[in-house]
Amino acid sequence: MQTGERMQTNEEAVETTISTLVEKARTAMDQIYDYSQEQVDELVQAVAWAIYKPGNAEALAQMAVQDTGLGNYADKVTKKKTENHGDAA
Repeated sequence: MQTGERMQTNEEAVETTISTLVEKARTAMDQIYDYSQEQVDELVQAVAWAIYKPGNAEALAQMAVQDTGLGNYADKVTKKKTENHGDAA
């Protein structure tokens, strides 16, 4: 670390992460602002199918356990598959 630099605190890192995610969300909202309900439904269904695909539910479950420290991997995989199955039908 160079003179005058300081390490970012955990709170600052969280604020930076949240700001970045909000900026990305606003950009995404702008891109779909004029979507019809049918287009929104199609988009949501595509997202649900992407999560439900083998491997994706597992990866999301692992990230959830790592990031939060809550729950267990096997239960989260089952939950992800169950939650999204109805949306993607």
